[in-house]
Amino acid sequence: MTHSRITFGAWLRGRRAEKNQTQEQTAEAIGVGPKTLAGWEAERALPIKILDVIQVAEWASVEKEVVFELVAGDYKILLAEITTRAV
Repeated sequence: MTHSRITFGAWLRGRRAEKNQTQEQTAEAIGVGPKTLAGWEAERALPIKILDVIQVAEWASVEKEVVFELVAGDYKILLAEITTRAV
């Protein structure tokens, strides 16, 4: 993904670093598997369940809208890239 806004994965990595947690600790706190969290941070995947987004927001101590906007922004970029490739 080439763009100037912060991605969900980059934001999540930063928040985890601020909390000084391992991926395993963060995954457990959020309620997902370590491989899921690693995929999000590496920008290979995005949350697809609303509950996951809410749990990330609670873990990060931010309003859920913040996380929803990050994820939605990444989905918009992904859709634009897919659409461009299809043309």
